[in-house]
Amino acid sequence: MNASRRPTPAQRVLLNHIACGEVARVHHARAGWSVRLTTVRSRGAGGGLGRKVDMAVRVLAEFGWAYEGAHDRRTGYIWHLTEAGRAQLESDPLPGT
Repeated sequence: MNASRRPTPAQRVLLNHIACGEVARVHHARAGWSVRLTTVRSRGAGGGLGRKVDMAVRVLAEFGWAYEGAHDRRTGYIWHLTEAGRAQLESDPLPGT
């Protein structure tokens, strides 16, 4: 974890989606397991599972800002913010929030 690292604007947006419970690792019969932003519809092979964000959440996890939580039958494996991730959002809020 790098305490001096600041999230990029795109990372702040994804941190905000995680804080709202909108990021989950889900399974689709054709697409397999993938981390998705569940609020955005996909036009790809995964159907309506949302935008794929596997690599982006892995970076957030490497910085210690997010982690994958327990399985929820309806949604999948929900991602959550760590205290460091929550602090990043509070110290550098998104414009208009």
